[in-house]
Amino acid sequence: MMTLTIEIPALDRLCAWLEGHDKAGLVGEIENEIVCKLEEAVKGAAAVENLRDGATVLVAEGCTHHRQCDDIGTVKLPRTLTFAEETVKQAVKASVTRGKVDVFISVHSEGATDVKVTLNAAMVEGYLAAMKQMVTDYGVQDDISVSILSRMPDVFTVEKSEVDEQQLLADLLSVVAVALDNYNTRRQTEGAALDADLRSRGNTILELVAQVDRLQGWAVGQLTQPDGTVEGTSQTAEDKLRIDSIRRGEVPGIHSISWDSDFDSITITHDAHSRRGFALGAVLAAEYTASHQGLLCMDDMLKF
Repeated sequence: MMTLTIEIPALDRLCAWLEGHDKAGLVGEIENEIVCKLEEAVKGAAAVENLRDGATVLVAEGCTHHRQCDDIGTVKLPRTLTFAEETVKQAVKASVTRGKVDVFISVHSEGATDVKVTLNAAMVEGYLAAMKQMVTDYGVQDDISVSILSRMPDVFTVEKSEVDEQQLLADLLSVVAVALDNYNTRRQTEGAALDADLRSRGNTILELVAQVDRLQGWAVGQLTQPDGTVEGTSQTAEDKLRIDSIRRGEVPGIHSISWDSDFDSITITHDAHSRRGFALGAVLAAEYTASHQGLLCMDDMLKF
């Protein structure tokens, strides 16, 4: 199947850009090329009907890395091979365990010796008589040729033997298996390259993190009461992390941890909407304490 899209505005812009070019001639050339390609495609589609032993089957696949439910992808076959679609899809599903795969199968027949083509003489004579009558009655040009007659419907009768679908399916699956093996090998190669790249980048990150200055502990800083009274000190050792506390009236609780440097700041904030969360936590901690002994911490209760 061939899909052809022509964007007329784009063609007009191309012709305008090619100054001095014969626009009508260019359009004609494109139209002639399209007709030739379509004729070739039609002949190729008809050739699928003549598939026999020794035919070559081409399998092309493409992949995206997003799985959609349990569907492994799409299997597209010529109309004469639709009976094999489900079997091929199951073979792909068994071989490809990750990602969504689109499989396109086309068939090229290298021989059709058991096909018999017969000329329908009565049909040809009827077409020929009708065309000659047109020349006589309407005075049109007499340009009847073999090429024109051969393109008329039902001029030829094609007889072919029955296709062994089981043998054809077996041949098809053997080719699909080779294509899938090559596909998986290629993915493994790409995966190994990706793994090496990620590990290299990860090591680079670790090396950069190792260069960051580390603090040796924390120290109590300033405590600000709701009435504005400030206790404590803002002076701490450079290798210590200072913890400040600011208490404000009816604010349920805002807890922030900030890292400030000459270049940027990073802040993580917990903002409580009410005190219900604190009350629930206290009740859960009391219930846990009632059934356990020893020095207990939040880690013991939450099991993180």
